[in-house]
Amino acid sequence: MKYLLDTNICVYVINRRPGKVIARLKSCQPESVGISTIAVAELYYGCHKGDEARRPSNLQALLLFLTPFTTVPFDERDAELFGKLKAMLRSRGEALADLDIAIAAQAAARGLILITNDLRHFKRVPGLKVENWAK
Repeated sequence: MKYLLDTNICVYVINRRPGKVIARLKSCQPESVGISTIAVAELYYGCHKGDEARRPSNLQALLLFLTPFTTVPFDERDAELFGKLKAMLRSRGEALADLDIAIAAQAAARGLILITNDLRHFKRVPGLKVENWAK
């Protein structure tokens, strides 16, 4: 595995836009791309918070999207790095949502490149490699 997708990139793929993200993802081998269980939880939340009438089709689209990818579980190593990163960011007066820190910790702990449209947020995490496929 080489890449970990942030939640916003997953949403772009599910919604089939922008085309740049889709094209870049199609150029990758499925086994080179992972999705954090944290991002999966955020995606399920998105399905359940929306219009109840659209929920079944949203859930179906999510399951179809997830099928080719490996989901990366949040483990104890990730939890330790999460705590370290959150403390460091807080000591510098920099806020980052806990779920974003958790996804960043997973990518950093595994040496993966985090694919996100929130470069500004994640650039504050030392040692984290990030790319934006939407630009």
